[in-house]
Amino acid sequence: MAGKKKSQPSKRRQESKGNFHKKDRSVPFFLLWGFVIAYIVIFSYLGIVRYESYNSSAYDLGIMIQVIWNTGHGYFLQDSINMGYPMTRFWMAHWEFIFILIAFVYRLISHPYTIIILQTLVVGLGAVPLYWLAKEQIHDKSTAVTFAFAYLMYPAIQNANLADVHGIVFAAPLLIYAFYFMIKKNYKMFYLFGFLALICREDVALLLVMMGIYLFLFQKDRKHGLVTAIISGVYFLIWFQRMKIRSILGLPEFEIMPGAETHWSHWGNLSEDPAYFIEFFARKYNIWYFVYIFAPVVFISFIEWKILLIATPIFLINLSSNYYYTHDVEHYYSAIIAPFVFISAIYATAKIYEFFRVKFKGRFKERAVRENVFSTISSLVFVLAIVFFFVKSNALDIRKWKITDHHRAINAMIKKIPQDASLTAENRLVLHAAERREIYVFNDNIGKVDYILWDFYAPSVRIVNRSAFDSPYFWPDCDSIRDVLKRKDYGIIEYDDGVCIFKKGADYENGLRELAIDVGTAIENYSKKEVAPSIEFLGYNEFPLLKTFAPIKNSEAIEWKYAVHFTSFWSIKDSVKNTIPVFFKYQMKDKSYFQKHEPIFGVFPITRWQPNEIIKDEIFWEIPRDAVAGNYEVSVAFTDQIEEKLDQVHFTRLFDLTIENLEK
Repeated sequence: MAGKKKSQPSKRRQESKGNFHKKDRSVPFFLLWGFVIAYIVIFSYLGIVRYESYNSSAYDLGIMIQVIWNTGHGYFLQDSINMGYPMTRFWMAHWEFIFILIAFVYRLISHPYTIIILQTLVVGLGAVPLYWLAKEQIHDKSTAVTFAFAYLMYPAIQNANLADVHGIVFAAPLLIYAFYFMIKKNYKMFYLFGFLALICREDVALLLVMMGIYLFLFQKDRKHGLVTAIISGVYFLIWFQRMKIRSILGLPEFEIMPGAETHWSHWGNLSEDPAYFIEFFARKYNIWYFVYIFAPVVFISFIEWKILLIATPIFLINLSSNYYYTHDVEHYYSAIIAPFVFISAIYATAKIYEFFRVKFKGRFKERAVRENVFSTISSLVFVLAIVFFFVKSNALDIRKWKITDHHRAINAMIKKIPQDASLTAENRLVLHAAERREIYVFNDNIGKVDYILWDFYAPSVRIVNRSAFDSPYFWPDCDSIRDVLKRKDYGIIEYDDGVCIFKKGADYENGLRELAIDVGTAIENYSKKEVAPSIEFLGYNEFPLLKTFAPIKNSEAIEWKYAVHFTSFWSIKDSVKNTIPVFFKYQMKDKSYFQKHEPIFGVFPITRWQPNEIIKDEIFWEIPRDAVAGNYEVSVAFTDQIEEKLDQVHFTRLFDLTIENLEK
């Protein structure tokens, strides 16, 4: 009306449209940065301890270290682990071009710690735009910092960060920044962070397509919505058809490892059985997956379903996958769902407040409604963040991540292998030697590589199996390593604390003596006994019970397996001319188990032992399924008696062995 003074927007509205977050010097602001810094410090430390305690894996930290190191040394995005030969990764795996940028940093500070800390830094900083967004949408800084805290405590984020290093984990916080700048209509920054997220991994393109649709339909920005959706969709299609493109370009074909199912493989089943997804959605583990994803934000994300829809492609892929890790929060597959769970929860909080403000208008003061709504939601989110941290966070596994003298011995042995040499090694050893052009997971390229690295004291070993994506675990004494021990084109050049370096062309006979002759190992349990004419048992060193598992086929259950491991020490008074079979007996009460044993892995028989030398021999006994926990008497006999009549043979008692906690 004429003459009426034009109303001015409130200070809060001005701040929400301007640079409100830049002027923030409140207690919640400092709490935010306290949480972020604490997260970066603590989880960098956890990642390093996990790495140094050999709890990381060639799949995938070893791959990522090699790809980044190779890129920094002129071998563009190459790894040799996946295919068994050096290959540019983007042809046969993920498009993680973000590693090109990381390679520049890695070249300056060339150490695996660099990428572990860098990933944690980026993830931690993802809490900042969440705080900005919450503060501007709900105008309550305490609730805003609660959502930022919950994000940092969220198991799907923490576990993804601790599950080695992956491009998709870098993408999660970058998507939060992209969404924030999209809402602020700062399209330069939106495209910058969208691009950075896109080059983290190809499936991020699906989320950016959905963000483009969200822009088009709900933000009514057709231009930027179409540009985002079309570019991202074309990017994904190019990745999806990359092998056809390679063929069109006339590049030579290569074979993808057979049976290597991934979390994408199940999509082919849809054409054959349209009800395929329904079957998977109804499974018990998917119900729990649903709980782990949404319960930490009190399930309110569904109130703002429009934003939550952005995460739909990845959520559906994970729910319906036949790969276990995708429908749990133990691994990294849920990392890029997390941003939209929290963003939608923030918007839902604003809606809940608006609902109660209108409903109770005139009955209660607006301030009282605000305080009650925000304090209730923030309290629930805060409590659930802590609860689900203790229920599902792998950060608590630090109790199992022990850095031992044995790990230090492995590190020292790796330093003795030239960096320009090709190497094949057991899965968990690979990533510690991955800064080289050619490295493989045992038993790839035996006969071709310069060196082989093995750990006989490992709790279990994983051998590459190209007929299956999920390879089983074995004991360190297995057929594969015994085959290597019999090859005369490799000789053992170093053996220390169970860690063995084979070198191609080294002296084979001297290598066997390196393996068998003890030159200073402390005998922890000395007990000298004559067990046969001129053969003496000197004592033993006992190791923790070996434990591993294998999935039961066509079942969600697993089968536990156990083995006893001890080192026995021997000497002979006179040379032995004939090979004498060795049998161990494990007896508890009236139940006995017999094990036929070949000394020194079957490559250094008793006829090669020399008087006055101390022989060290590793004994592995896989515990039968019908065995029970308890105290076992360990005995030995050198006899040529047939196994069916061993009950008639005299066994010399060596020591008692306690076996505990045999899960069935």
